Amino acid sequence: MERSRHLRQAFVLALAAAVFSITGCASLSSFLPTSTPYPTYTRYPTFTPQPTQSPPRFEIRVISAEATLTFETFYIEEGSTTRMIHMTILYTFNGPGTTQFSPETVVLMNRSGTSLRGWGRVPEIYRSEASGSTFDLREVSTLTTLSPGTSYTDDFVWEWPTQYTDFTLYFPESEPIEVSIP
Repeated sequence: MERSRHLRQAFVLALAAAVFSITGCASLSSFLPTSTPYPTYTRYPTFTPQPTQSPPRFEIRVISAEATLTFETFYIEEGSTTRMIHMTILYTFNGPGTTQFSPETVVLMNRSGTSLRGWGRVPEIYRSEASGSTFDLREVSTLTTLSPGTSYTDDFVWEWPTQYTDFTLYFPESEPIEVSIP
């Protein structure tokens, strides 16, 4: 009888040790990192972004483009190797909400010539239809607030060497326009 009691105790102890070791190993493995021969990753669904074409926020039209030696009270001295490029540009804002426009964001870039192909310049003189004023942009900056559908016809003047005749006009948020001036 005593022998069966010892066997029963041994059996209970063995069962308890087995249960304890199983639960102990399970909780122990949750604390230890798993070792893998290579990093694991999660697959993501294949996604190919589609480019969205948004319409230009500004519609631009060059009304006139000419070479000149004078513009209002500004002039080029006789014998100079430069001339003024005067453009009258009609622009319409088509974007949502309101925006502010600075004439100093308009760039005229040279497409031809000898050594400085790709040379870009901002206007030096600007006449605003909105304010009715002429600005020497070398000395002062200006901003115009535009609402959707607002159109203005403004004058932009750059000083360029006489040998440059082919230009590209870059107006913000619109398509570039090629301009040739004899």
